[in-house]
Amino acid sequence: MTTNHANSADQPVVLINGSLGAAIACDDRGLHYGDGLFETLAVVNGVPQHWSAHLTRLNRGCVRLGLNAPPDFLWRKEFEYAARQRPAPPMAALKLILTRGAGRRGYAPPPAGHETRILQLLSLPESTAEATGSPFVSIICNTPLGLNPILAGLKHLNRLEQVLGAQEVARAGADEGIMFDLNGRLIAGTRSNVFIVRGEALFTPRLAHCGVHGVMRDVVVTDARERGLSVSEEELDQAAIITADELFFTNSLIGIQPANSVRFGPKIKDYRTTVGAHLRAQLQRAELAP
Repeated sequence: MTTNHANSADQPVVLINGSLGAAIACDDRGLHYGDGLFETLAVVNGVPQHWSAHLTRLNRGCVRLGLNAPPDFLWRKEFEYAARQRPAPPMAALKLILTRGAGRRGYAPPPAGHETRILQLLSLPESTAEATGSPFVSIICNTPLGLNPILAGLKHLNRLEQVLGAQEVARAGADEGIMFDLNGRLIAGTRSNVFIVRGEALFTPRLAHCGVHGVMRDVVVTDARERGLSVSEEELDQAAIITADELFFTNSLIGIQPANSVRFGPKIKDYRTTVGAHLRAQLQRAELAP
């Protein structure tokens, strides 16, 4: 597969192993097996947010999967090169992908790794990270998340469960879907971490068996505790969603997104948005969220 450098500000700039217009080998293990990791960062006015936290998670995943982690300065150098290819938009997304690279047939990786680095920089509308004024509606997904403690927390390339969940969201005409594991434990949104609020206390799912330890999730937990709010990581179920006063989602591109309602089949549960909106405003003022 080849990539082409595009001059349009609406098209992404893509580097493969640091080069524009380079090719991905057809036997790349990321294509065949999802053998790799990725990170997605918000870029606000040309500055990637929470760069160190994202690279720390990527490097931690490399240790878990036995990948050779590229030095952080190399990712930074390639981002800066990509950013010079066109004027920086106010809001952009930076996606970093690392695969184990080309390999022989079969699941067993080659003894010597030659990882593939893919960097993608693309514009985003500023409304991506802002409240648009229209209600944010969520659904309960039927697709369960499998259990695998070895992969729990990692942003690995195996995301078919989220793809199926996102299809449910699209069919329902909703904005996000809430996913549970095989044992009925609340885990996350299809593309986000989730928080529920009771009174002024925050609760977020414990992610020991599956799910992604989101960078923005950690930012919210740390900031909320510094502001004196109670935050607990617990095993939660669907009843926690039903009885919550408030529910909000987090990821690196949306920051904090309060949910106005969740559909439970034909029933709809409405939520207040007070705590989530307040935290979002505080993090934006501190330039900790887009």
